Amino acid sequence: MVVEALEPLDLSVYRRAGVDGVRAATDAVMAAIRSRTGQEYVDTYAKGWVPPAASPEAA
Repeated sequence: MVVEALEPLDLSVYRRAGVDGVRAATDAVMAAIRSRTGQEYVDTYAKGWVPPAASPEAA
């Protein structure tokens, strides 16, 4: 197993931006991870996710 660390990210610019800042900070972190791993950006969010307690298989 190889563990690599990313360069430090300065997320202080998002501190006072409220909920939008949290989302922007998350996007910045994910972009850094994508850049390091070579992953492609896919502009979609999880849809149709059902918490395990609510799924039929959990019963």
